[in-house]
Amino acid sequence: MASGQTSSWLRDGYRQGDFKLVYGGQAANVLVSVEDFKVVQIASADFVRDVERVTGEKPLLAAKRQGASKHAVVIGTLGRSPLIDELVRAGKLDLASIWSIPGWWSTR
Repeated sequence: MASGQTSSWLRDGYRQGDFKLVYGGQAANVLVSVEDFKVVQIASADFVRDVERVTGEKPLLAAKRQGASKHAVVIGTLGRSPLIDELVRAGKLDLASIWSIPGWWSTR
């Protein structure tokens, strides 16, 4: 982020409702579907390594929601990941809010 810019996503303190990637010595699981593109699986594994390097806690990389921690990072491609598609069908992932992000592109 360029100097002088602020982000509502980054803060130096916890606020009610924030996502706790690592808390109390426990990292949130990272979920990625085996049906998704190989590059998504590689990026997910890289993310797990980065979290461990920064925090000292290694997230569990898993392909299924069953047995996952209460808080989990879900990484995937719309239309390719059953995990992501399930969130959309359940109304838990609002595509309109994603499409409104400046710079977002698609081949729609």
